[in-house]
Amino acid sequence: MKLKRDNLSVGDYWILHSGDHVTITHQAVGEAPVAQIRVPRTTLNKLVDWYTREQTTRTE
Repeated sequence: MKLKRDNLSVGDYWILHSGDHVTITHQAVGEAPVAQIRVPRTTLNKLVDWYTREQTTRTE
C-alpha cells in the first residue's frame, strides 16, 4: 500500500510516516525541534485505537 503523502504539519507540530515507524515532532518553522518521538507504527496504531475507542467516565 502506498500513501498519497508521508507527512502532515499542523501548527508547530508535524508527523512523518517512514514505513515501519512514525515520528511526531514539535518544531516551529525555522527553529530547532523542541521535542520528538519515534515509535513503531504498530505501537502508534494501538495507542490511537485506545484513544479513539468509546470510553465511560468515572464517577467519584
